Amino acid sequence: MDAAKNRIPILERSVAVLEYIAAHPGRVSQSELISALGIPQASCYRIVATLVAARWLDRSSDRTYDIAPGVAAVGRKAELRLEKFRRLQPILDRLARQAGYSVKFSIRDGAEQLNVAGAKAPWDLALTAAPGTRCPLTEGGSVATIILAALTDTERKAVLRGTPDARRIEAAIAEYRRDGCSFNPASAHFGGKPAVDALSVPVMKKRHLAGVLTLLSMPGELADAERQPLVRQLAAAAKFCGDKL
Repeated sequence: MDAAKNRIPILERSVAVLEYIAAHPGRVSQSELISALGIPQASCYRIVATLVAARWLDRSSDRTYDIAPGVAAVGRKAELRLEKFRRLQPILDRLARQAGYSVKFSIRDGAEQLNVAGAKAPWDLALTAAPGTRCPLTEGGSVATIILAALTDTERKAVLRGTPDARRIEAAIAEYRRDGCSFNPASAHFGGKPAVDALSVPVMKKRHLAGVLTLLSMPGELADAERQPLVRQLAAAAKFCGDKL
């Protein structure tokens, strides 16, 4: 199924307005929204009027806009959901120091992988893995491989239906089941996008997948490293994470 056919353009524009204003350091005028986002004037007027009525945007006397308190109520459920992952931070920080690579902890969120925690390797130019980053499972990679492997065959086929890389992803799942870890080098280019080296292991809670723990490096670094000691470090940290959740 073509996901684009199921999208609602006016909702996509509304989301774009909220994201633009949220990322802007000050208040934003309607003319700036129209120019920056390419939204027709009439559509932009209706969008901001609707968001103001819903208390998601605040309109000042000079007709500029900012995020309003009503948005907080929408995000509160997600905030509570992610709160439990903050207790993993000391484990991730310790793993990043010991392994010498940046670390991220990811979970499944529908048909996407969602990064909910991370730790930066101990040097200035190390990669970062910002919480909140999302990626479709259909783009593959080490995290997606482990998440997809935990699904039933029916669930996995539904997620991968129509995906050009489906066979390649299934092959990666078979390798993960054989090795107990998933390594995706930058050269794999899943989804047609350049990537980083990523080495992942599952985090289990009562025999169910609770998340995926991953080491990240610049292209070639993990590919050239002795990975078995790193897998052991990952596995030990994954057990601690599972006990904390």
